[in-house]
Amino acid sequence: MKQPWQVQWHIGADGTVIKQRSKGEEAHEQLYGRYDVNRRLELSDLYALDERLRRHDVSFLWLSRAMLLVSGLVAVALVAGLILAFWPIAAPGVSATLLIVSVPMIVILVVSTGLISSTMVRRRKRIGRDAGFESDYSTIAASEARAIIDAPGTVSGRKVSVEKV
Repeated sequence: MKQPWQVQWHIGADGTVIKQRSKGEEAHEQLYGRYDVNRRLELSDLYALDERLRRHDVSFLWLSRAMLLVSGLVAVALVAGLILAFWPIAAPGVSATLLIVSVPMIVILVVSTGLISSTMVRRRKRIGRDAGFESDYSTIAASEARAIIDAPGTVSGRKVSVEKV
């Protein structure tokens, strides 16, 4: 069984925001990332951000599953149309109709999948910007992160178990 990641937010005395991810207590099981922020954040802001991103990711997951289901149905219709097109006893109108409907649907699905993916990425970045983040996560050395985390005035949040959505 996979062990869930433990995630913990830290806000340095200078306002530096660090997100610590860990699979265990050993140094090699730790991953630290720093975010550039445009205002002083509180732990409650970071927890609210996590919740908004979780809801966003769940909705994206459901949308992706729906697109996958529709893609599968269109693929089945296309294959059925191709089989019927070469089957001598099939009604020519049925196979032609399946092909005529399936091919444009595949094009529409490919284009819409790209549009949906780019839209969801932009929304995720906007959620971060709205929360005060200027940059995406950038990995930093454990020694640098520990120096910030262990410095006086640093506020550390609670450890939260996180499963991938």
